[in-house]
Amino acid sequence: MEKTDLVHQALESIQSDYLNLLLLLKNQLSEKTHAAILDNINIFWCKHKRFIDSTLRKLYKPFSAYIFTGAVSLDIAGNEHFPFVLLGDYHIFDDPVCSYIQTPESCNPIFDKRMKKVLQKAIENNLKILTECSERILILPMRFLIESNIEDLTKIGEDLFWALFQEPEFVKKEWSSIKTLEEIDKLLAPGAMRQILLSDEDDIRLNLSERLRLFINGQNLPFPPDVSDMYIFKPVVMSMIMQAVCIISTCVSFNMVPYIRYKPVFINVLYLENIFARDMGTRDLFLKMTIGHILHYRVDREECSSITYDTFYEFAVSYNLQEKIITELFEGEITLDNWSMDKALSVIDRNLDTFYKALSSRGLSVGCT
Repeated sequence: MEKTDLVHQALESIQSDYLNLLLLLKNQLSEKTHAAILDNINIFWCKHKRFIDSTLRKLYKPFSAYIFTGAVSLDIAGNEHFPFVLLGDYHIFDDPVCSYIQTPESCNPIFDKRMKKVLQKAIENNLKILTECSERILILPMRFLIESNIEDLTKIGEDLFWALFQEPEFVKKEWSSIKTLEEIDKLLAPGAMRQILLSDEDDIRLNLSERLRLFINGQNLPFPPDVSDMYIFKPVVMSMIMQAVCIISTCVSFNMVPYIRYKPVFINVLYLENIFARDMGTRDLFLKMTIGHILHYRVDREECSSITYDTFYEFAVSYNLQEKIITELFEGEITLDNWSMDKALSVIDRNLDTFYKALSSRGLSVGCT
């Protein structure tokens, strides 16, 4: 038996063990605190962390694996797993449960109840993936693997935050004396906050205060109702920047591509494209990420119900839609440096249509939006 076969068997065994753990924890949600549930998951992933880390760094060809990340769920009932496997050879769901491990413990029963509901949804979603897509999609704690670098990543995040201002060092020095968002607005570099998206409902045409308040009201975040906008601004914007930094750092570390369906996360990660070193690998990452985000919304997921997932997966991997799209984009001189959304959509839709026809020739049928 080849070494890679043994590695894949080991990964499958980890998936099976995680399934059993989650089934057990799901039944214990009513009797245990959310912190106790998270402790069990933390111990599980810590046990396998070294193996997963070393394995993923050499198991796949660079940027042939995609990570579904920046999301708390992969909607199996809504067929999100279909467009996800249209690109790349390997597919990983970044376990969102790990993002709650660093949540501060609290004796507040209301907070504990809220966290249990969050964990219940995340666990149920993971169970659905593990039972219905276990041979096609791995659940792994991708961003958990880079936690040892969190101090360096936080420094990068801080630098990016201050870089939003015209005079970063001056603002950093005088930050404690700044009292209002109006003052911040005047200090920001022109158009800086237009490059950061807070939510799907965020309207960059509004002033900073309105954008921030709409975001807080829509997210039900634990800020006191009378807290000042000034107090909220930095942690909110830093959280957006840090999420993007961690996603890119993870993908660069493991030579993988982030598959991001949520528009604000996609926009915030794309913002870093102009900042990170633009070597050929990183360019490949951002281009494939952009194609994946567009494809997610171009596939008619309802129509996917007419075909089994295994059949769709096997055909998608053998068809290699990704390379066909990239080849045509390059032939049309459509790159991230010379991007045209209309031209890119035309290329993607044309290739999707050809893919659907190839499926139909096998007696299968899937449509596009």
